[in-house]
Amino acid sequence: MKRAINLLLLITLPLFSAIHAENVTVDQKQSKIEVTGTSTLHDWELSTSAINGTSSIAKNGNGQIEISNTKITIKSTDLKSGNSGLDKKAYEALMTDKHANITFVQTAMVEVAEKNGEFTAKVSGNLVIAGKSKPATITIKGQALQNSYKISGNVPLKMTEFGIEPPKAMMGTIKSGDDIVVKFNTYLK
Repeated sequence: MKRAINLLLLITLPLFSAIHAENVTVDQKQSKIEVTGTSTLHDWELSTSAINGTSSIAKNGNGQIEISNTKITIKSTDLKSGNSGLDKKAYEALMTDKHANITFVQTAMVEVAEKNGEFTAKVSGNLVIAGKSKPATITIKGQALQNSYKISGNVPLKMTEFGIEPPKAMMGTIKSGDDIVVKFNTYLK
């Protein structure tokens, strides 16, 4: 009987370790999201460290990292450039009076590859900007540190995909390009 119990424990132990997930949140002091773009005058950047986010990270029975339940939210007006005129144009384009937040909610993890303590994963979900939701697959690079995870990546987007008309200034003589890149460098604890 004791032998059967030990055998049962050996068989089910990997299942319990696959189920145990570590719930982590974004460490705002160490994290940053940047949105970069171009215009007919100069390149521009908006950034924030005021990132609210949670995720579950676990190792499956094969020892591979699994990421689930990721939800990231930033308040659109927390994005700042250091130029109040540029910020105002950005907030108008993002329709912050109607749509206060930008969110990403994970729906699936497509794949993960690990090498030398670092991993690359493709995470699918719904990205909501200016009130418009679009499916997005985001490639992330990660590293397990002593008490946290470092997660980074770049997401190229077009403003018009989210119903955003690229901002204009000076009676249309200065125009923002449609292409933007969202860069993130976050720490999860």
